[in-house]
Amino acid sequence: MGLDKKDVHGGYDVPNYNQIRHDMVYQKEVQFDSEVLKRNILSDPCYSDYMIKDEYSMVYQITDAESEEMIKEYLGIKSDLPDIDYDSNYLLVSVGRPIVNMKSGLNNETLSGESVLEIVYSDDEYRKDCLFVYSMNKTKIVSGERLERYLWENNLPASNFYQPEEDTRQIVSEGKYHRLYKKSTGSYECALLTMDEGKINKRLFSQNEIKVTEFDLTLVKIDYGTSNVYYNVPRGVFSEEYAFNTEYLIYNIISYMRVKDGKLQLILRDAYDSTFYAKIITLPFTYDLDNIDSLVQKVTVVDNTHVSVEYYKGENRELVKETVEVYSLNR
Repeated sequence: MGLDKKDVHGGYDVPNYNQIRHDMVYQKEVQFDSEVLKRNILSDPCYSDYMIKDEYSMVYQITDAESEEMIKEYLGIKSDLPDIDYDSNYLLVSVGRPIVNMKSGLNNETLSGESVLEIVYSDDEYRKDCLFVYSMNKTKIVSGERLERYLWENNLPASNFYQPEEDTRQIVSEGKYHRLYKKSTGSYECALLTMDEGKINKRLFSQNEIKVTEFDLTLVKIDYGTSNVYYNVPRGVFSEEYAFNTEYLIYNIISYMRVKDGKLQLILRDAYDSTFYAKIITLPFTYDLDNIDSLVQKVTVVDNTHVSVEYYKGENRELVKETVEVYSLNR
């Protein structure tokens, strides 16, 4: 919608709170090449085997002259954009329809903690090769390719992709709470499901092979080879992404090796929140940084307050077994 040119946008003449907050001012319409945009989007292997909705909707924020040139090329923009001072303002372009609102406060965040705004478009007739351009204050928002990925990963209705009737993905594994696909490009896609209705809660993508293990209702491990993450099905939440090998122990407790202050340590902790459970175990390990993940052969639960650790000790890598006292392992 235009905040100062209501004839262009079907009569929306009263700005709402979010438009005032972002100092949004309608500038002009510009033409672009939707086929160029479509080719650029589908060149991303993340979206291979998907199709784009006919009425593609997305916003792209332009924050400086460099990003302006990149977005003009990515969208195939044929007209000149408004000439603004990027030291004081940004541009925002909306594909196909004017913007009615940009809602915040929905608790939607990227993994890096950035707020994701819900973009509300007008119900005007969709215009395929038209962009609606606004100036706004210098508030960076998640837009373009990053917003595209966020909507797709979280299976939100605003995502621009849908699965065609002929699914060219190959199912690698399927469990109660996941479906793992190998895509036609050789990359992998993992759909993690909700507990009650089996709907997609989250999609994960990797160029590398993915392995999924459903240990427990609250502990589904997704292993990328170089990193791994855990999924709590009832809560629909994920652990941090661990950039090292972790192993399941019991309940939501995992184990892994680390080096701190020159010492090798075995860590037991809650996968999602170490304030719930965390235990540092220091043993006379073989000091072998190149093979740190192979030093501990097995960690098993003896009882509620003890674990048994099989590990390599000393320069000769003698395999020993030791029982270690820990905090209460009860849930």
